[in-house]
Amino acid sequence: MHALSGYDAQRGYVMKILFIYPRFVKYLESFPGVLFDGARPQQTYSYQPALGIPILMSLTPPEHECEFIDQNIEEIPWDTDADLIALSFFTPQAGYAFEICTRFRELGKLVIAGGVHPTVCPEETSRYVDILCLGEAETIWPEILRDVQRGAWKETYRQTNSTELEAQPLPDRSAIYAKEDAYDMRLDFVEFSRGCNVRCNSCVVPVVQGRSFRFRGIDKVIEDVHSLRYPMVFITDDLPFIERNAMMKKHLIELFGELERSEHGHGFMISTVPMLPVDRRMMELMARGGGTVAYSTFGFDPVSNSIMTGVRPGFANASSTRSRSSKTRECSFTRHFMWASKITPRWFATTSWRFARTPTSVWRSFV
Repeated sequence: MHALSGYDAQRGYVMKILFIYPRFVKYLESFPGVLFDGARPQQTYSYQPALGIPILMSLTPPEHECEFIDQNIEEIPWDTDADLIALSFFTPQAGYAFEICTRFRELGKLVIAGGVHPTVCPEETSRYVDILCLGEAETIWPEILRDVQRGAWKETYRQTNSTELEAQPLPDRSAIYAKEDAYDMRLDFVEFSRGCNVRCNSCVVPVVQGRSFRFRGIDKVIEDVHSLRYPMVFITDDLPFIERNAMMKKHLIELFGELERSEHGHGFMISTVPMLPVDRRMMELMARGGGTVAYSTFGFDPVSNSIMTGVRPGFANASSTRSRSSKTRECSFTRHFMWASKITPRWFATTSWRFARTPTSVWRSFV
């Protein structure tokens, strides 16, 4: 049995929890030394982690001590006196995450992991951890901590119901803000919604967050935005632009209308895919509410797969994507492309030229 550090007669065992965000291996690092269209991918920048760990820290009872380590900017404290080692990670972090889990378990520490990769690959992840948390964690996290306190934890936890976003506290970003001088880029993350009813190839959102849209209350979003520190804000929703989805469109129009009236002073980076619909009224309203950058992730949706593979060539082409991008730019957005899947040096050299006439910036270093 793992021994906990402190005991309180009224509160039971009081724990120290070390939250770790493992090193994020950027996709283009898979091609060390390779030039993409004459440009060497940038591999040295760092920026703040997303919301998984700040959300869990906000839900941790105050009697427990929390510490946060970002392996992208600092060394792992292997001699920590923490009782529980908690990791949240995506697939590009899995290799480093498993190394961290293995070493801490060898040191006798109790290790828990959750996030996108553990949820999608539970059998693999379970070999490296004591406790596995699948899917969303807001309602299950307090139960996990209570079980660990009494020494009776389960190997796997999964919420039975989707998280009610309106009922959750604001993420606790204080530990991240305390490290701001160590990051090359300073930006905040904010969440508008979860889930998706579109089943695009390779997309994990429906698996991790569910196959229906859930919206965070507008008042809660406004409160969160006004609590943020940095001018640029990354909206973590993977697909806020959904073609022919009236519910999402209505929510965005109402939300950005309130953001405009709230005079928050931030600019928003908004995720899209190449099948981005351009509704001028909606996008102009979003721009007035703070929308600044719309970037597209290639390799997950039917449009980009068609462009990249040549399969179903009539379905989509670079010309139609350039047209959508131009319309986006006319609505006061800057359009960026992020190459995120199935990209090789050969593909980049032979295909990216098709977008040369698009008024965009191609972010090769952001992958």
